[in-house]
Amino acid sequence: MSAYLPNVTKTLGGPDGWDTPFYVQNAGAVQTTVESSFYRFSDGAFIACHKRADLPPGASLLDDPNLDVDLPADTQFSVVVRSYGARVAAVVHQLQGSGRTTQAASYSGFTVGATTVYLPNVTRRFYGYDVPFIVQDLATAPATVTASFISFDGSSVFITQFTVQPGRSAVVDPDYTDGLQDGTQYAVTLRSTQPIGVVINAHNESLGPLAYSHDGLTAGANRLYAPYAVKGGPGGMFSPIVVQNVSPTTTDVTLTFAPIVGGAAQAFALASVAAGASRAFDPRFTLGTTIPCAAASATCLGPGEYSLTISAAGPIAAVVLPNTDTTAGAYLAATELSGRAIVPVAMRNVGGTNGWSSSMYLLSAVGTAATLRYYRTADGTLSLVDRVDLVGGSSLKVDSRKIAALADNERYAVTIEADSGGALTAVAMEQALTGGDALMVSEGAVAATLPSRLVPGSIAVRPATAEIGTGGSARFSATVKDQYGVPLNETPAWSTSSNSPGAIGVDGVFHAGSAEGSGSVRASAGAVSASAAVTVAGLAFYRMRFDFSTSSDWSTMDVLPIGDALSRRMIVGPSSSLWSGPNGELRFNASQPIYDSITGHKVGITFDVAIAAAAWDRLRISVVKGALGASSIRVSRMIDATAVPVARFDHPGDVETRVFALPALDPAAAPPSNTRLTARQPKMLLAHYYPWYHLDMWTPPYNGSPPMKDQPLSLYESGDAATIERHIAQAKSAGIDGFFASWWGPNDYRDDNLRTVFSVAAQRGFVIAPYVEIVSDRGLLDGAGLTRWLEYFLRTYGSEPALMRVGGRPVIPIWQSTQVPLSTWRSVFADLRSRGFDAIYLALSFDTQDLEVFDGFHAYGTFDAATATYARVGREVRYWPLLADQPAARIWAASAEPGYDDRAIPGRVGTFLDRRNGATYRATLDGAAASDPDWILITSWNEWWENTHIEPSVNFGDQYLQITREFAARWKQQ
Repeated sequence: MSAYLPNVTKTLGGPDGWDTPFYVQNAGAVQTTVESSFYRFSDGAFIACHKRADLPPGASLLDDPNLDVDLPADTQFSVVVRSYGARVAAVVHQLQGSGRTTQAASYSGFTVGATTVYLPNVTRRFYGYDVPFIVQDLATAPATVTASFISFDGSSVFITQFTVQPGRSAVVDPDYTDGLQDGTQYAVTLRSTQPIGVVINAHNESLGPLAYSHDGLTAGANRLYAPYAVKGGPGGMFSPIVVQNVSPTTTDVTLTFAPIVGGAAQAFALASVAAGASRAFDPRFTLGTTIPCAAASATCLGPGEYSLTISAAGPIAAVVLPNTDTTAGAYLAATELSGRAIVPVAMRNVGGTNGWSSSMYLLSAVGTAATLRYYRTADGTLSLVDRVDLVGGSSLKVDSRKIAALADNERYAVTIEADSGGALTAVAMEQALTGGDALMVSEGAVAATLPSRLVPGSIAVRPATAEIGTGGSARFSATVKDQYGVPLNETPAWSTSSNSPGAIGVDGVFHAGSAEGSGSVRASAGAVSASAAVTVAGLAFYRMRFDFSTSSDWSTMDVLPIGDALSRRMIVGPSSSLWSGPNGELRFNASQPIYDSITGHKVGITFDVAIAAAAWDRLRISVVKGALGASSIRVSRMIDATAVPVARFDHPGDVETRVFALPALDPAAAPPSNTRLTARQPKMLLAHYYPWYHLDMWTPPYNGSPPMKDQPLSLYESGDAATIERHIAQAKSAGIDGFFASWWGPNDYRDDNLRTVFSVAAQRGFVIAPYVEIVSDRGLLDGAGLTRWLEYFLRTYGSEPALMRVGGRPVIPIWQSTQVPLSTWRSVFADLRSRGFDAIYLALSFDTQDLEVFDGFHAYGTFDAATATYARVGREVRYWPLLADQPAARIWAASAEPGYDDRAIPGRVGTFLDRRNGATYRATLDGAAASDPDWILITSWNEWWENTHIEPSVNFGDQYLQITREFAARWKQQ
């Protein structure tokens, strides 16, 4: 089911050149999908395909090449329109210029081709008219076309031949075809080896300019129907008629004009029209002459507007040419009447009160009534149903400007259905009062009568697209309409595509799964269906607020299960109130002296928790308390800054544990929030690096230090550039991207060593971040000391090429950051930033409250971090932006280590983590990766006293570099 458009252009001839918007109307009873393929004239190349899904019955789509960014300007195309679901009809409007230089013409697309096509009126320089015709091959093989030209007087015959490629078009321009005579009208017959379609584009630059178009005729009939003919009409309009004899023998032709306003008909005969030849009837003149006539007589058509029937003993074809001195139009007389006709476009004041409007002329064979339905082009909706009475053998004019129910500046597709037993045809005349040749005429298309029983004709799904987070839900709705565009009370069936990232229920609610992805949902009713795209990305979540208060001496509240709490934030209350219970649950503690409890004093905390929408139904609140007083919990959902109450739970005076289930939330009525978190940092594998070794440190005793249990393959001085270069080369070969280099502030030999580390790293394409050691034998730095150290570092090293940065800001991880109050850190960072010293600060912490001030967390070693804890911390850091006032992403650097042993170090507690021949290292690397970190931080490259080193050594060789290399290759590809 296709339509072919031989001539479509975009700004052909320049910015004010020819534009050809076209309309494609669904002629069937069910919705259809339309694809329009554009092929360039000059070389036949395919340029673009435009697709419109689910075009409802009766509705039209509009494609304006001038607005299509995928089409080149100043270009001519042939277009193939394919419809999947129903037959279509198309009309092309050809427009150029403005004001008095306006030219307009229209033609209908072809739904079928023919191997013989007739052109009743082709001229070469005839009173200024040039009439080129465009031939499109509608088949899948090249067409060889033979064109036979016969002059109207029969004195001249010319034959030419050319080839057209499948789907493409070729042009024959009589003005530039040798062998044709100037000042001559021709009847043309085209015979082709493949089905073709032909459109005539007539131009007259000397009289207006003027233009008109019409299709070639693929068949004739003994009786033709023309809904509109005129003499002395509005603006002095008149309509010559050119009749071509398409039978093999000479024939006589009779033209019968019936006044639209009623009255006696007039008939005129064109005698002895030769086979293949054409004869013109010009109503301005006495029959068979060029003598003007005015009054009705046997040889003169009287002034007025008419319907016209043309008859002959054999098949004939005809074109009607409504014209004025400044406008020109053309349409083909119909070879048949039908119970249903369609008009792809009718306009009302498009462009303003003097803009384009349409008049339709309906010609009926018998007296009956007809129903006109107007479908708005913009959205395909049925806008008006109108009933009109028809008189047999006469035409009815339907003027869009006189139909108050139609909106100004709108376009409509129209269907026209005769009552049972009726048959009709129609033409549409578009005209603007803007000056120039602002006139177009096109034929209505024959369409099959629709079934009388109401059936689903179209279905539309809303929203057309939806993006939701993992675990979220979205409600889709479907509107079913019958074949006429009227809503139908029918419940659709819902389904999803095979790649759908979720499932949909009978109620149209789509439930996303836990994985991101894209797919579609489909609603079906009867023979029609429609889809909507659905994307699952980011996360669907609820930001919940818990107000927990108690008059007991102690009370504990757990949010279960912990895995459903994405992140947490204390709003009111001490940070120590928020922690993980023995089984990993999210636990909140509130306590007070017994005396205060006895007096009824209340204490409380307020905290926010981000909860995955998919976890809501399984969430539970567990509360236990002491024997005194009572505890209560108020649960609210935070929408922007507003707390919307959800539930309240009370625990009175007994000591038992009580568990509460949260009430159900309708995800469609109260959809969860959705977020796409800020893009992650590129994965990096880093290692702690200690540039503190002197050569004499390797030989005990050194300041009372015990003998090292292992040593590097070559003893070294940390300030030696060659040593640093070797370390960096070894690290890079194992997939390590940078070091956190231990730094002890200014005026320290390790600061001198750091300068060399930066210099070598810059040459090797390696990154360095200072690991700020704020706790030492000299004690803990206070706020002033922290400010002094950090300002010194940023002044001294802030422009180092090898300095690790995120978003242009230096990365500064801090050892033992929790030893300093958070309020002090807040003041230090604010002071530094106010003076232009900004950085990314990473705390050594697992407490989400520190994310209020720090830009992320890092871990040191893993012996104190179970896998479950790592998973929780990684999750809470990643999802912290869901709760933050300024939701910038936070960074999580998990840690891994090969082992640990400080038992020989005086004053240590004697912690030991067995290396297990590399198994511990592999396990901690995998555990770090499982927490979904931005970076993984190896503890360490060379902490020899604590035995966490992976640097090649006497005891282990390069075993741990090999493990690192294998892990890095695998993890960075995940």
